[in-house]
Amino acid sequence: MDYKDYYKVLGVAKTATQEDIKKAYRKLAVKYHPDKNPNNPQAEARFKEITEAYEVLGDKENRKKYDEMGANWKAFEQAGRGGGFHGGTGDGGGGFGGFSDFFRMFFGGSFDEWSTGKSVYQGRDLEAKLQLSPLEAQEGTEKILAANNEKIKIKIKPGAYDGQRIRIKGKGGHAAGGGERGDLYLTLHVAGQQTNEPQGYDVHKQVFVPVTTAVLGGKVQVDTPNGSLVLTIPAGTDSGKKLRLRGQGATLPNGSGRGDLYVSVGIAVPKNLNQRQQDLYEQLKSLENK
Repeated sequence: MDYKDYYKVLGVAKTATQEDIKKAYRKLAVKYHPDKNPNNPQAEARFKEITEAYEVLGDKENRKKYDEMGANWKAFEQAGRGGGFHGGTGDGGGGFGGFSDFFRMFFGGSFDEWSTGKSVYQGRDLEAKLQLSPLEAQEGTEKILAANNEKIKIKIKPGAYDGQRIRIKGKGGHAAGGGERGDLYLTLHVAGQQTNEPQGYDVHKQVFVPVTTAVLGGKVQVDTPNGSLVLTIPAGTDSGKKLRLRGQGATLPNGSGRGDLYVSVGIAVPKNLNQRQQDLYEQLKSLENK
C-alpha cells in the first residue's frame, strides 16, 4: 500500500496548528460533501479521503503517531502484517463509509455512516425533558442535567412555564471527525400547570382569615417570591375575593420587572367553640334576624 500524505490531502503544512487543520477540513468537507455533489463518485471519494486525513491530523495523539511514523511507515506495515493484522481490505462498507487499508493498518477502527440529515461538520440535536416545581418555575432555579454522558448546569430564569422549550447551544451530539456539536433542546414541565402560555410571572396564592377579620378588616402575613409581607384585608371581604399586589410576583427575564401577586381570601370557620364564643355567635345571629 502507498504512504498517504495527509497534510497534502488537506492542503496544509506540517507545521500547521490544530485550528488551521480544522479550518482546512471544514472548507473541503463543505465543498465535497456528497449532499452537495449527488451522483458524483469523484467528489465522494475526495470527501472520504479528506475525512480520513482529518481523523488522523485532527486528533493530537493520532497526529503524533503519524508524524513519528513518517518515512518509516514501511517498517510499521511489516510489523503490522507480522503481528497478524486482520483489518479489512478496500474501502469497506460502500459509499463514503470506509477508511483505506493504510488507515486501518496504523490506526484501526472503521468509519460509521454519518447521521441522516446532518452535514459532516455538525452533530445531531438532542431532546430532553426537565421537571420543575411551581416555585422553581416562578422564582428560577439551577439544575444539573445528565445528558450525552456529561453533566450540564442549566439555569432556568424566573417565570418559566409548562411546555417552554429552551435551546442550549453546543451541548448536543458529537460530530464525527471533530466537527461542531449539535444543540440540546429542553422542554420544561411544571407540576400543576396545564398551559402553554407564559403566565408564570404572576403568582397566585390563597390565605385564610378569621371571620372577624373578613367582617371588620385586618392584616395577615403572606409569603411571596420577594419574601414575607403584610397584606391588608378590607372590611367586608367575601370568601373568594382576590386581592392584587402589583410587582410582588416573580421576576421577569433579565430583571426587567416583576409580575403581580394575586391573593385569594378564604374564611376560616371556627370550630370547637367554648361556651362564651358560642353565646356571642348566638347574639350575632339574633341581631341578624331583626
